Amino acid sequence: MIDSRFSIGSIETTPKAVEEIDAVEEKHLSCGIECVDNFLSGGLVPGQIVVIAGDSGIGKTTWLLQFLEAYEINGVSTAFASNEESLQQLKAKCDRLELKKIKISHIVSVYTILKLIETNQVVVIDSLQGVMIPDEKGSIDKKVLNLITEKAKLFNTSVVLISHATKAGKEKGNSSIGHQVDTRIIVNHGSDAFFMER
Repeated sequence: MIDSRFSIGSIETTPKAVEEIDAVEEKHLSCGIECVDNFLSGGLVPGQIVVIAGDSGIGKTTWLLQFLEAYEINGVSTAFASNEESLQQLKAKCDRLELKKIKISHIVSVYTILKLIETNQVVVIDSLQGVMIPDEKGSIDKKVLNLITEKAKLFNTSVVLISHATKAGKEKGNSSIGHQVDTRIIVNHGSDAFFMER
């Protein structure tokens, strides 16, 4: 029997000829911050999976809180799920940045995150390595990412995951993660602050 927690709904699997498939114009979700929209080639695409990795303390969480606030101001429903900081710590950051519209939560279980993906257009998860699957141990980053990706594609929700980086600037965890996502953004100190791979 298939565990219902892993069910992502009914998806048609019968192959179709290319000429029989309706074309869908790729739409971008603009956050309204010109430099960010330009960096993302017009904004996030529904169903897009983005991983942001970088040095500890460089400001990834702070930047993404402001990113979601901009989306909320433009009428896009968002959620920020953190397993790194408490609600009180996040509120203190939001108060300092004068952010009032975003929705924040402290979540560890992947199944609770999947529910957020069902009900929002953009979800930020801080961090990938902190997401847990109940009763499972060991390296589960790849499995967590698979579950999140399947749900995001089904509900056309854009998901941004913060990923820890080592002192050498590489992502921690499973080395294949970068190949499972649509976009990787590497944030480093120095002149080349942002580097993006698609």
